[in-house]
Amino acid sequence: MMVVLELVGTAGGTGYGAYTLDVFPREERVRSQAFMRAALNIGFTVGALIGGLALAFDNNDVVRMVPLLTAAILAVNTLLITRLPDAEHDAKPAAKEQLINPGALRNKGFLALNACDGVLSSNQVLLNVVIPLWLVQETDAPRVLLAWLFGTNTVMAVLLQVAAARGVDTVERSLRAARISASFFVLSCAIVLVTHDTIGWTTIALVWLGHVTVTGAELYQSAAHWGFMSELSDPDRRREERAQAANDSHAEVGADAAAAAPVDLPRSARVEALLDLAEAYPNAVIPGYTHLRRAQAVLWPHYLLAYFEMFARDFERLAQARTRVN
Repeated sequence: MMVVLELVGTAGGTGYGAYTLDVFPREERVRSQAFMRAALNIGFTVGALIGGLALAFDNNDVVRMVPLLTAAILAVNTLLITRLPDAEHDAKPAAKEQLINPGALRNKGFLALNACDGVLSSNQVLLNVVIPLWLVQETDAPRVLLAWLFGTNTVMAVLLQVAAARGVDTVERSLRAARISASFFVLSCAIVLVTHDTIGWTTIALVWLGHVTVTGAELYQSAAHWGFMSELSDPDRRREERAQAANDSHAEVGADAAAAAPVDLPRSARVEALLDLAEAYPNAVIPGYTHLRRAQAVLWPHYLLAYFEMFARDFERLAQARTRVN
């Protein structure tokens, strides 16, 4: 069922992208998609609010109403889509060199462009997987910061997506947007990497700044992608080309998600250090503590292995969380 849903979703997204390019004038295509992207994020926020309100009632019957409400909204959406006017291809393309005559799978330049665009679109992995796992596993930042990070991303997507897409109406400007996206991407990685050795409010500020910069990468990459599709798509092959672009993007994101897997417990340097210390002083005795007061004496290895079990529990929970997210 999940495979079927993914296939249907990909087909729907491909048709949506091709129709959007056909129905809007050339000078409005990128800007219109930016407006729709901002509206989509507002929809995400409203949906999350509805889900939160349902959970607040602490009633299973209310929670069960949420998917029914979603189904009703999708049914209305389906009806509205059937009433959209048929799209017409441009009778006279703006410039002959902008057309891609071969099929998407046979055009090496088109494939290379979308492969590179797919690499940039892996900012979603950094945004939704790498930074959250890094925050939990490698920093001392409070877990509640995750909510602020995703809230910041949503606000920026709503308020700044149109601004990021402004003026992206040629191939040259699309390339400029792609370069800006890459710069934000690299900057975000560098900022987040530093947080491994920081503490307290410094860590919180840097992680938040890293999330802001990767959101900038997302906004400009989206604008660049829309610009490329608008300027380089053959009107007769837009659905085929949109599908190929989606395949390249999914392939890159999937590869990066696999590379972002949490560190295995036996390979963790911190856990190995605990075991080494426990083995080095097997008979050392230290005072145990209960509510900050000295209590019964315990062995040093016993004390360290208690933390080993805590790390093992945390690693197990992170692995389960990653499996559920994916």
